[in-house]
Amino acid sequence: MLANIYNKLNSGIRQYGFKYYFKVKITEKIYNFKFRYFKLDYAEKIIPASVLNELAVNKDARLNQASPYYEIERMFSVTGMPNSDIYLLDLGCGFGKVLNWGMIYNFNKVVGIDLDQSAIDKAIANCNKLKERGYTTNFDVIAEDATTYDIPFGVNMAYVANSFGKKTLKAVLDKLILYSKINNNKQVFIAYYIPIHCQLFSDYKEITKVFERFIKNKTEAEMAIFRIN
Repeated sequence: MLANIYNKLNSGIRQYGFKYYFKVKITEKIYNFKFRYFKLDYAEKIIPASVLNELAVNKDARLNQASPYYEIERMFSVTGMPNSDIYLLDLGCGFGKVLNWGMIYNFNKVVGIDLDQSAIDKAIANCNKLKERGYTTNFDVIAEDATTYDIPFGVNMAYVANSFGKKTLKAVLDKLILYSKINNNKQVFIAYYIPIHCQLFSDYKEITKVFERFIKNKTEAEMAIFRIN
């Protein structure tokens, strides 16, 4: 057991660097302790990408990855929007961790989509637990592909946690830009965790990068935030 702990610790430090790795781990423990009363269930259940791709339009779905609280906390502060103004769309919401954050911090509304029905069911259950405790943020959680989903009016922030490949990401960006244009050039932020296709955003004149966080040797971005219009 100690050997497994050591191996995970050593692997995390090699991958992310000492400083970043421990910031993430400490922040995770703080928020897990803070939110323990809600009894939210984020127990990982790995669905193979091959299974998800049976449902994906472009066959480029990726495994769901839990977003660390360290990055969630910082990405919403970058926009400058009051929490009560944020209408969040989580594209690949998994068990609803980011949606739940938005509910706890009183966002205007949170919406999540995912291909994995088991993850959708758990996300709905987690959101309902917060509703039962008096949190008033409305939520919708839907099983749908990101390329076919119609963006609801009011969305001003989208979150992507490396849930799909370049082809689907391009389709999502096209939809978000069109959504902004037909809604009087509405300002929309896009937060991209583990932004392996970050270069794709530079192909759009309508998109501006407003934030980027690097790890370890400062060549690999961990989070990037963009703004449409």
